[in-house]
Amino acid sequence: MALTFECADLFEQGKLSWDEGCCVIDHLDPGKEDIPIIVAPQNVKHIPFKKLSGKGSAIHALAHIELTAVNLAWDSVYRYRGLPKDFYRDWVECAKEEATHFNLLCESMKILGYEYGDFNVHGGLWGMARTTRHSLLERMGVVHRILEARALDAVPLVIPRFADIGDKKMVDTLNLIANEEIGHISSSTRWFKHECDKQQINSDQTFIQLVQKHLENPPKGPFNREARLASGFSEFEINELERMDNDFKIHKGWA
Repeated sequence: MALTFECADLFEQGKLSWDEGCCVIDHLDPGKEDIPIIVAPQNVKHIPFKKLSGKGSAIHALAHIELTAVNLAWDSVYRYRGLPKDFYRDWVECAKEEATHFNLLCESMKILGYEYGDFNVHGGLWGMARTTRHSLLERMGVVHRILEARALDAVPLVIPRFADIGDKKMVDTLNLIANEEIGHISSSTRWFKHECDKQQINSDQTFIQLVQKHLENPPKGPFNREARLASGFSEFEINELERMDNDFKIHKGWA
């Protein structure tokens, strides 16, 4: 996190090198720490929120997403070359804000007696980043506009749970995350559409095709229409997500 803030400041001061001499990395690994332990999504233990460890686990899961988002932002800055400088400005700013979120969440965990690494996590978001690393269009469309965009729907639903237990610090942090996440997804929308325009393809249809290509099951609703529209989603995209979610539930006998 300290390096993120340092590099962001250097970028803002115009002190980062733009030389093209360095090789673009083909792999995707930000460095593996001993903790937290990464397990399959189905093996992440669910702990009831009413327990102290349940609250700590919920905050820890959010912190892991924020840390992954920091790494993803820097990977985009370094990996994708020859784009307008605004692209790099967007993702440096994203890295800085996600790092702030991570630090705030770690402070809340510490109050409860926990630290980052105390709970197991899954690597689904990072796994999809590996899958899409060779395509800016797919990185923006899948990792950010499909997976990360789930925060637009989920975070506002978590806020009342912390409000009910009088945790104002977490409520303030989650409100900050919810508001700034709109900006982050807006950035991914902007550069997703930039690539669609460059390839002369329809962005709405391409987004739906990416959902079908990369996800075994469609994203689950309900979808935060207001936040998604503010993040650049079209009515068509949201309507199609709702249709796919409803069709899947009917197929599974849920509706």
